[in-house]
Amino acid sequence: MVQSLAQGGAVYYKTGNENQLRDTYVPAHLPHREKQIKDVLRVLAPATNGEVPSHVIIYGKSGTGKTAVVRLVLKSLPTQAQPGVRITPLFVDCSRADTHYTVMSALVNALADLEAAPGAKRAGVKHGTNELYETFTKLLEDRGGIALVALDEIGRAVRNSGEEMIFTLVNLNSSLRNSKIVLVATTNDNLLSEQFAQPTRSRLNEERVHFPPYNQSQLLDILKARAREVFVPGAIEDPALAKCAVYAAQEHGDARRALALLRVAARVAGQEKAPEITENHIDLARADLQRDMVLESIVSLPVQQKAVLYSIAMLTQHGKPPPESSAIYGTYVRIAAQLGVSPLHQRSVRNYVSDFKSLGLIETSLKNRGRGGGVKLEALLTVPPNVVTHSIEQDSLFEPFAKAREMRL
Repeated sequence: MVQSLAQGGAVYYKTGNENQLRDTYVPAHLPHREKQIKDVLRVLAPATNGEVPSHVIIYGKSGTGKTAVVRLVLKSLPTQAQPGVRITPLFVDCSRADTHYTVMSALVNALADLEAAPGAKRAGVKHGTNELYETFTKLLEDRGGIALVALDEIGRAVRNSGEEMIFTLVNLNSSLRNSKIVLVATTNDNLLSEQFAQPTRSRLNEERVHFPPYNQSQLLDILKARAREVFVPGAIEDPALAKCAVYAAQEHGDARRALALLRVAARVAGQEKAPEITENHIDLARADLQRDMVLESIVSLPVQQKAVLYSIAMLTQHGKPPPESSAIYGTYVRIAAQLGVSPLHQRSVRNYVSDFKSLGLIETSLKNRGRGGGVKLEALLTVPPNVVTHSIEQDSLFEPFAKAREMRL
């Protein structure tokens, strides 16, 4: 039993923090993903001999281990390369870099930051997409070898910018002489590549790896392994782990959800100064988790998405009916101007609204405005608008809005 009365859950951890229960942490061993790791390695392993592998798209729902496996494989392959063979892993999170421009900017910056490119300029706001491709190509050719370009959750970028990014990126291989690009993409859209035009499908010609959801037994194994790794002995009772696995299995086998639930339960138990994490703490954590995840998702949004969500919150705070798409876009354009960023097209803003619905931040409805009025999309916040504005204003770019909350819309 853990006797310390420290709050916040830190007492339960061997390391004194909870980072190893966050989805950014990749353990050395991933239970029940041995087959998927072998499948991805089978596709990419030729790179270790200097051969150019096939492109690969990894399919599966959220929390099925796609990102962790990609990170693990990208970390291991360069160490297995034969003498004289250079493998360069590049990883971009498309939930944050979610347009053609931001993806290429992230790739240029990642490549420029490598030791082989000292003094290379980072991508700036004055760079156009074509210039980014020129810089990326030059950096690749100077470095040589095979670049494994991992685009995590690529569907978001494709949805915002179309498939041109995929076609252009893989088509670079036709002009590269000293290097080659291999696309390693993850997505939860099983039909992603089927929606591409024939030229893109032909260029891509990818292999596919499917990640099935975890079942309850597998989730329990994952939780037990991670608990042994991060908690001191006696910190959590076995029934609590079992309940956590049950709840996560109900969430479509989402291991990310299971680990988040365990992390929040540790925090709740710590706040109670409990000697161990119990089933009751799992129940309490389940109630808290949705609120916590909503707040975290708001803080971690890219600037453009924050601007759209901020627009919805401001319209809601001003006592208007659930804001509709045209009002949201008009307010967003004004906020973008004040932020000094270029406004996106209405299609991208509509896609962002769909993303907010997936995150549980809003509910949407279609309202028929009668003859000549058309059908309008309305967005209703599921969290208090002041919580949204306060969370977004933690971003330094939005600090001026905190002082001018009653700006004219």
